[in-house]
Amino acid sequence: MKIDPLKSLEKVDAAIAADPNPRIGVAVDDPEAHYLYSYRSAAIFKYDAAGRCLGEDTYSDGYPTLERVRKLASKELPDPRTPR
Repeated sequence: MKIDPLKSLEKVDAAIAADPNPRIGVAVDDPEAHYLYSYRSAAIFKYDAAGRCLGEDTYSDGYPTLERVRKLASKELPDPRTPR
């Protein structure tokens, strides 16, 4: 699936305009629910000869869209009474 970044950005702008309190820029039907946002990302770290980190570059495969957000059912959430 190829994502058009300009069309995705238009969707994000429209979602932000529609929802005064977006969490990731995507308007959802139930702001109190829990959602799963899925995307691919990569982080590249640069090091010097002494092993010190000089910086980081990060990349993702696009902007937040409704197609990447899924509302979680209550059975998918961890039980807060269960010790970790």
